[in-house]
Amino acid sequence: MIINDQDAQAAWSFTLLHELTHVWLGETGVSGAFAEATIEQFCNAKDRHLSRSMVACRLYQTGRIEKEAWSRLSAFFRQKWLQTRAERRERA
Repeated sequence: MIINDQDAQAAWSFTLLHELTHVWLGETGVSGAFAEATIEQFCNAKDRHLSRSMVACRLYQTGRIEKEAWSRLSAFFRQKWLQTRAERRERA
């Protein structure tokens, strides 16, 4: 599993959940040029309109991640949501 620290920090959580989905499914995958592959499309959960927080919650509920990891992810996603909401209010 690889998280590129050169990506925007906001992208890290998507990458983490994307890679955890690969682990959960027991399927490898290659991003980039092969992103159209079926497994890559499935791991890119945006097509299912799922929030990152919900994916993390389900991973915890099904025992795929520990409570500590879920708590950290949940707090991170909430912080990013609050930050985005504040930025939108400032622009409006």
